[in-house]
Amino acid sequence: MKEGILKQKKGYTAVELLIVVSILIFIVTLITVSITGMRQKSRDATRLNHINTIRKGFDLYLTATSKGYPASIGECLSNSSPTGVTLISADAVKNIPTDPLWPSAIPNDTGGFCYYYISDDYDVYTLDYFLETAKHTDKSGPHQASNENLY
Repeated sequence: MKEGILKQKKGYTAVELLIVVSILIFIVTLITVSITGMRQKSRDATRLNHINTIRKGFDLYLTATSKGYPASIGECLSNSSPTGVTLISADAVKNIPTDPLWPSAIPNDTGGFCYYYISDDYDVYTLDYFLETAKHTDKSGPHQASNENLY
């Protein structure tokens, strides 16, 4: 045998492994961030659909009863909340949609996710809700809908 023949490598160096692992971590981080954003946008789209469903339910209730909107000093809407029971018993809705991150207290920046209903007079109501992104509206954070408009 010739002494000038090089031995073949039988593995990778630590630097090569470090580079490959770094690239994989970078790719996984990008995918995770992308998926998180898509999930938030999906939940926001669901919230806006729920708000429209609830608003239609209130319109049907008003048409069916002619009493005005159900009075409430403030509550998170659900199938068991007083206003939810009123809407279901009047056949205005089959069930009350709840926030995808339900349950919680009044909507706020610290994770309060529910559809918060207030009506102190029978002609006007407000629904407070929280959006995680600015994709569907001009801003993320607390929003408010009423029988008159959607903010």
